[in-house]
Amino acid sequence: MRKLLFVVMCVAFIVSCRKEEDREAPGVAITSPAAGSQLNVLDVVNVGVNITDNEELSRVDLRLVSNDMIPVLPVSSRNISGTSQSVTITYVLDDIRLETGSYYFEVIAYDATGNEEHAFVQVNVTALPLQLKSIIAAYTAPGTIDVMQIDSAWNLSSLGAFTGDFTDLAVSSWWQQVGYTGKISGPFRSWSLDGNYSGWTTNAFPSTGDYWGKCEAIGRDWFINFRADGVIRSKTWTGQNTAQYTANSGYFFNAFTVSGSYFFADQVDATGTNRVLSVFDKATGGGAVQQTTLTAVPLKMFPRDNSSIYIAANNGNQAKLLIYDFSMNGTWEPVSLPAGRLLSATQVDSNTLLLAMDNGNIYKFTYNPVGAVVWATRSAQQVRYDPAGNTVITAEGVNVRQYDYNNAAQINSIAMPDSVDDVELRYNR
Repeated sequence: MRKLLFVVMCVAFIVSCRKEEDREAPGVAITSPAAGSQLNVLDVVNVGVNITDNEELSRVDLRLVSNDMIPVLPVSSRNISGTSQSVTITYVLDDIRLETGSYYFEVIAYDATGNEEHAFVQVNVTALPLQLKSIIAAYTAPGTIDVMQIDSAWNLSSLGAFTGDFTDLAVSSWWQQVGYTGKISGPFRSWSLDGNYSGWTTNAFPSTGDYWGKCEAIGRDWFINFRADGVIRSKTWTGQNTAQYTANSGYFFNAFTVSGSYFFADQVDATGTNRVLSVFDKATGGGAVQQTTLTAVPLKMFPRDNSSIYIAANNGNQAKLLIYDFSMNGTWEPVSLPAGRLLSATQVDSNTLLLAMDNGNIYKFTYNPVGAVVWATRSAQQVRYDPAGNTVITAEGVNVRQYDYNNAAQINSIAMPDSVDDVELRYNR
């Protein structure tokens, strides 16, 4: 009996040693799809893989990753066994937010000891076509905010009437949510446009002055200006903080945007006389990494490239267009705008802006060739560019109108119950 026990223990010891000594990773080869394959969002893709191991296979994982090797879709896993297997894994490109570009299928094969091996195949993905689903507009009366929706057939319906005051309206196409900020007593409130992401509310602390500033939805994040707190917070669709950007002591924020890895915001002191443009690390938040003096009051900011932005602003009663460059930490003026104040601005592309002014014209600015010309003679308090339809949406008094971008011809018009305070565009993704 002792002899038998001794033999069993020896065998177990030898097997254990063999497993501990197995440092050889599996072999893995992707057989399909072919490198450079053209795929579309919502495609169902069969990914073929050949896997071998000197001892025993355990599992294979498949996921889609970006060029930076960041996962963009969830992992699909399959248990396998033996020393050699050929498997086909069905993978669905089911995130409608995937952008057109180059991606990789990454396959990770594991053996029973835990050794792993990675294999990649590059594919090109074409995004789901961008579609304008509706136009969201807000108008106000003392103590109330009414939010309306204009659908693709230009039918008008109510999204809700709310008690409170109003500063800014924003739409997150990523989460299909609409939100607005109050001014003194009103909250930040967001709610669902399709029933999938319910939204959330943040109330203001008691304040005798403007508590709230602007709000924006950029990518998957909400950015909200808690003006009285001197911070801008980025939040998820459920209201959880992802980063916080802190103004200088005694200052509060106004306009802001994101470009590349930076968050840009202007801030002004309590006297309203000292103003700076600040640059923050988008990922970490905190205090500014650098800043420079501003003499004009920004109305809107737009990304130009990874390290520079456009600033559409007013200096007193004169509209100004500035470019801020991170490397020089300063602003410069590419063109002198006509006499008048800027009312609204929108970005067409990295080279082109539309600027609505109180002189009754909307100007088209281009960086190359540099210049500003009249795009249309329209008195618009709000202007938005729709890249999906290559159209321009304006708010002109009580009227919301749609124009062909190429020739400024009117396509649609609808009257709201009262003068429009803000208008935003909702897309399918």
